[in-house]
Amino acid sequence: MAKIKKTSLVMSMYQQFKNKYSDCILLFRIGDCYESFFEDAELCSYVCDLPLEHRERSGDVIPVVSIPFWEFSKHKRKILSVGYRVTTCEKIGDRQFTRTITPGTVNA
Repeated sequence: MAKIKKTSLVMSMYQQFKNKYSDCILLFRIGDCYESFFEDAELCSYVCDLPLEHRERSGDVIPVVSIPFWEFSKHKRKILSVGYRVTTCEKIGDRQFTRTITPGTVNA
């Protein structure tokens, strides 16, 4: 994963979870969307045929893909079908929840 010069709180949290779940595509719930950054965003864009956007932050250009939560199941199946694992991270109040889904997960 690319290093960025100055990180926001969200990006810092994303990088922390990505380090922990480095073998998965990380989808981070932000509002009504799951977002993925860097190499995971590029892969999601390709596999799910989603637009790859770029955000500039402190001089760094960060690739990002957004998946509306109501389309998550459809895109999750596409990612799993090509053999990748998916980890979702959601923050509710003061708690953070993660869930890892593998191609072998029943009812994926």
